[in-house]
Formats: sequence, structure tokens, C-alpha cells
Amino acid sequence: MNAEEVRADLEGSNVPSDQHGPIKAGVVFESARRPVVIFLQPLYGHVPPAAHGNQQRFVLQNTALGWLHWNEDWLGAYVDEARNSLVKKVLKTIPEATHVLFVDQDMMLPMETIECLLSNKVDVVSGTYFGKDPDATIVAFESMGPTVRLQDFDTDGIIQVAGVGMGCCLITVDLLKRMREHFQDQLWFQCDQKKIETDEGNSIIRTTGEDAHFCYRCREMGVPIYLDGRVLCHHLMDGAVGYEHWKLAKERKALCSSGNTKSNP
Repeated sequence: MNAEEVRADLEGSNVPSDQHGPIKAGVVFESARRPVVIFLQPLYGHVPPAAHGNQQRFVLQNTALGWLHWNEDWLGAYVDEARNSLVKKVLKTIPEATHVLFVDQDMMLPMETIECLLSNKVDVVSGTYFGKDPDATIVAFESMGPTVRLQDFDTDGIIQVAGVGMGCCLITVDLLKRMREHFQDQLWFQCDQKKIETDEGNSIIRTTGEDAHFCYRCREMGVPIYLDGRVLCHHLMDGAVGYEHWKLAKERKALCSSGNTKSNP
């Protein structure tokens, strides 16, 4: 689905009119008439120049289109503290906000990311990006107890998953408020140790990242998490890791598997 199709989908949806108005490129609508998305970014260490340039264009273009209404970053803190501080600032100072978009500093995003993610009309949805490991593993999980990485995805739509990273993740402000109320704290994100029940019935202690902590809380609240395969991001290291790298690694593994089968009848 391209950007024009997404706009048409949103324009023709049955979402109440107080959430968004007709969507036309280059027109900024009143915040009460459409989603108000806040761009949030924890900063730590070096920001790759390619990501910086991409994100500047992303913010400028989506602000001009009326999708983005504010952008905030947080420097010099642990990543979980940074994410929590950003959320608290949004809830305290931007009452009109409807969504937050977390973007990591080493991500490159398609320009239509916000439109695509919003069109799903769910509480939590991530764009698709890939790890910096040799197999360019999808940064999403089909199981969180214990964690099992997702092996495949739908490039034409969304699938429900057990967990996602926060590299490119859209979350409703309503969910953040409900989570605060449910757990009676403001620890949406936390790097901690968690007791995990395995499929064999055993318990293990695992140190979890702040994104996993958020996903565990969603599961406890019964909130589904989704991965949007239309939003293909690049994850930067020495170069940009993207869909094409994951696809090559998948083909390589299939060839290796086929070779082993032939040699071991």
C-alpha cells in the first residue's frame, strides 16, 4: 500500500470524525480533527549522519503534512529512563497528543511511516526493521517467554506478534495512560530481570531490555502488539541493514539447509 492508498483508507474509515479529518498532502488540520503524533527519541552516543539526515527530512515533511506536531529528544540518561521521561513530558505538557512515535537514533524511516502505522488503528504497532547480526534478524518476537525471534512477516500488511523493539514504534497516548493506571506507576519502560516460564515448565531469570518490559506489560493488560510489514526501515551500523539483507540471509540459510539435507540422506 502506497501513501496515497493509505490516505484513502484513512479518509474512508469509520473512525469518529473527532479523531481525524480528510487527509490531503500539505494541509495541516486542527488537532481535534486528526491524530496528533509526537516524535520521541532517546539519544545516547553517536548519531549516524545518514540517520540524522533522514530523520530531519522525515520530521520536516511530516510536520508540513500535519502528521507530526512536536518532536522531543532526551540526552544523557539510561535508555529506559529516557523513554519514561519523554512519555511523562508528553502526558504533562501536550494534552492534545494522541500518539507517540518512538524512533531510535540509528534508524532510517520511509517518509510515509506515520500514515501507514496510523492506518492500522491499533494501540501498538511497529515498523519492520532488522538486527545488526549476520542474519539481519527481524526485530520482533513470536514468543516472549522465552523470547523467540520472528522468522517471517507480511510485506503487504500487519501481523500480530508477541513483542517488538522501540526503534520505530507508534503507541497511543490512551494506552500509556491506561498502563499508568493499571500498574500504578510511571515505568512504561524498564531494564530489569524477569522470571520466564519455559515451554518445559521450568523457570529461568532473564535480563530484559526496556522494550521487552513494555511488551510484557501489554501482554498482562491484554493489549495486542502488531508489526507492519509495509513500513520497511533501515537500521544503521557501518552500513544500512534492511529488508534486502534479511532476504539474502534467509536465502543463504535455505541453501545451507538444502545442502545439508542432500549430504545427509
